[in-house]
Amino acid sequence: LLFGLCDEDTQNLVAFARVLTDGVYRAIVFDVIVSETIVAKGWA
Repeated sequence: LLFGLCDEDTQNLVAFARVLTDGVYRAIVFDVIVSETIVAKGWA
């Protein structure tokens, strides 16, 4: 599964994550990437 988070004002992608799951019980989150502008605001 791929997850992206967009800023509604600028329409820019500000975060992304990749999740591997068996679809039933377990999920592992990989590759969490957050924009420097969001990190600077202290949100991540």
